Amino acid sequence: MKKTIKSIILSSFIVLSIALAFTLSACRANKTTPFVDQGEVGDYYSSALTSEAMLSLNHNSFTLTANGESLSGTYKFDGTTLVLTFDGDSSGVNVTFGNNQITFAYKGNTYTFYRSANYTVTFSSNGGSSVSNQTIRNGQKVTKPTDPTKEGYTFLGWYKDSQFQNSFDFDNEIVTGAMTLYAYFAQNTSIENEFNVTFVTGVDGVNVESRTTFNNTLYNLPTVNAPGKTFVGWWVSDYNDATKLTYKFETGMELHQDTTLYAVYDGNAPLVSVTGNDISWDNKGVGKSYTVTVKDSTGQVVYTKNVTTTSDMFSFNVAGAGAFIVEVKTGNYTGVAYVINKGLDQVSKISADGFTLSWNKVPNATSYSLVIDNGNAEQSQTVELGNVNTYNFESLTMPKNGIKFTVVANANGYASSTSSEYTVSRSLAALTGLKYDNATQSISWDSMSDATSYKVEVTDANGNTQTSTVEANSFAVDSYYGQISYKVTPMKAGYYSEAATGSTNKAELSTPTNIQMIGNDVTWGAVTNAESYVVTINGATYNATENKYTLTEDYIVQNDEFNITVQAIAAAEANSSTNAAKSGFFATKSV
Repeated sequence: MKKTIKSIILSSFIVLSIALAFTLSACRANKTTPFVDQGEVGDYYSSALTSEAMLSLNHNSFTLTANGESLSGTYKFDGTTLVLTFDGDSSGVNVTFGNNQITFAYKGNTYTFYRSANYTVTFSSNGGSSVSNQTIRNGQKVTKPTDPTKEGYTFLGWYKDSQFQNSFDFDNEIVTGAMTLYAYFAQNTSIENEFNVTFVTGVDGVNVESRTTFNNTLYNLPTVNAPGKTFVGWWVSDYNDATKLTYKFETGMELHQDTTLYAVYDGNAPLVSVTGNDISWDNKGVGKSYTVTVKDSTGQVVYTKNVTTTSDMFSFNVAGAGAFIVEVKTGNYTGVAYVINKGLDQVSKISADGFTLSWNKVPNATSYSLVIDNGNAEQSQTVELGNVNTYNFESLTMPKNGIKFTVVANANGYASSTSSEYTVSRSLAALTGLKYDNATQSISWDSMSDATSYKVEVTDANGNTQTSTVEANSFAVDSYYGQISYKVTPMKAGYYSEAATGSTNKAELSTPTNIQMIGNDVTWGAVTNAESYVVTINGATYNATENKYTLTEDYIVQNDEFNITVQAIAAAEANSSTNAAKSGFFATKSV
């Protein structure tokens, strides 16, 4: 009996053990790994499509709503790589994930999503006027605030760091988290000239606004976002030529002339920069070697060296002034810099006040040459001015297109520089109201307050031209008959003006001229088409059929002085010359 009980107990224990083992095994088989959010869970949006799209990540599953379509699936994220698997599509889609942003391509569409969150952008005005914080949606741009002010300082821009090394680009940068922007101020100084800086991107439709230096320095350099290109920086050309670049311009470098900066993009050839004696270029890969060659203006090699670094030196400071070409070659690619050694800065600030032309003096220049071109071979010239930076051009004739001036700066031991062309163009307004008045037999025009006189040119039917200068706004043409043309030009020293022209077929007879008294005869020049003449002598009127009238001896004896006028009479009385067209006072009997 005891044996039986022991057997039963043992059997029960074995069964219980087996059941427990099965239970533990089943528990282990049904155990799942718990989900861990590694920062990816949340809602993301994209406003780049026709309507806002949404992507939601939650516990290894996702939903995508875009372009009116709703998709779903699962995802895996190991903290580094995020893979989406769409329902019905076993192939996974690799996703670029980071900085609260998701980007991926699926079925020909590229999607960029930003975490749906708002961030605070704080403006630290660095002792300037207060600027309010902004709440910006993730992936959106900051609204550029009104520039802060600070007494005795000039605001130069907003920077991403308090050391003012990285400027913030309101036009291109987006917010992906809370951030602080720092106002950069520079103390005002009394520098005489600041200079204009223009930017050439080399890409159609991509433009950057020009800027002005402060304390001869350009701050807050812009960047360029050009499709398919990687922007490297801005280069200066000693030649002001995009195909002849000299050195890379860095924030903090001083400028002493108006300057154009040229955008440079990454490429296969080394990007060479020459400043002073230093030659540098960008790294084109591990283990690369480079051949540096310097040539003078004749193309002769004056220096060559093989290096494995990305910089070298050449003693430009002991080389002569003039042009040099620096080449850096690696493999099949050669980068080139074009240098004008010891080149003087260009004159940039040319202006005209009245008839005085003036310009800024440039460092190290000891003399200036002024090249003048006014379209007149006799007046176009080069004037040597010594160390004088002014010139009076009052004596030059102002042409229609203005006078063109170019200033050349010179100094021994330096390469001369030539300014950009500066044009002085001054013009009077057009003369108006020019007309002929047959009642007064004169031409007239509207008076011009800015004209000091008028040049009048009248041409008769035979092509003979008479030129006169008058101050009044009228001119008598009574001495002409028949077809005449006239031209009136307003005049003022240093100004160009256009002439107004007119013509008329003058029916009124011309005024008799060249009145003389010879013996007993009063004579005058015959007037074309005159039927007769009316002669008035000391108030008495006489008729004459020819261009002469004879006085009696008694009349002459009784009169020692004579006032004589002659009028030519036409067949049509209205076309007779003006009454008293010519008068003279005669103290002798021969005039």
